[in-house]
Amino acid sequence: MSAAALVRVANILYLPLIFLILIGLKKYRESIAFSTASFLVYLPQWIYNFYFFGSPFTYGYRIKELSGHGLETELLGGWLSFDNVLIFFEKVWQNLPVFIWLLPILILILILGFWRIFKQEKHLAVVLGFWILLNIGFYIFFVDAQSQLRYFIPSIPPLIMLLMSGILYLYEYRRNI
Repeated sequence: MSAAALVRVANILYLPLIFLILIGLKKYRESIAFSTASFLVYLPQWIYNFYFFGSPFTYGYRIKELSGHGLETELLGGWLSFDNVLIFFEKVWQNLPVFIWLLPILILILILGFWRIFKQEKHLAVVLGFWILLNIGFYIFFVDAQSQLRYFIPSIPPLIMLLMSGILYLYEYRRNI
């Protein structure tokens, strides 16, 4: 997994998720081994970043682009920008006529889908929930991620799964009336 993070920076977000899953399954040895291996595989990248760019979280292709961003961006190397959160909600506000009808319905169906899966398979529901939240959080906070939909794409499969589960929940509920 750390090798995947070396290829695609956003993949590093899955490391804590996998660690928590292993802890949840009470596989403590495996979680320690996974954490140690992940740390050792990714450590050279952090050392390289710190040596050349002054922060372990700053990557070379971003150094010129980050010069105009705020202090939190300089410290965390573009991983967290509160300006992006404001831009995200500004975009939502601009498209409010569409979102005001569609978003509450979709959120309700997703919650019902999560509940349906949670009743059947708790671990799967937690994995899907974190999978969605990590990717959407990355999409909202990461500098310039909102201009590129590819950062949002990994959250689409679990969203579809929860959406279909929510639709099935509504269908079963309607059939039982």
